[in-house]
Amino acid sequence: MKPVQVIERKPITSTLAILGQGKQTVGSVAAEALDTIPDDANGVFITVEDNNVRYWISGTDPDATTGHLLVAASYQNLFLSHRRSLENLRMIGIGGDATIQVTYYI
Repeated sequence: MKPVQVIERKPITSTLAILGQGKQTVGSVAAEALDTIPDDANGVFITVEDNNVRYWISGTDPDATTGHLLVAASYQNLFLSHRRSLENLRMIGIGGDATIQVTYYI
């Protein structure tokens, strides 16, 4: 395998401003979207506190066996950095309702 050639190195500069934060309950019966996304939000950071969560960012509803899995006990987090991903995010609690902590960024 040929190594990747670096042509020019540029520092990545980015600042994230917090727009809002809060707690949301994700039900285990039907998939849900994020409650209220601030108008200027382009990013979100999510942690799962108790029950596991399955999710899709395509707008498709996950269920108990399909969708990406966030395991609460393993300290997994979800960071989305595109407005459409925030709007299309669908989640469902596995094994009962799940509590998530949400922080929105610009």
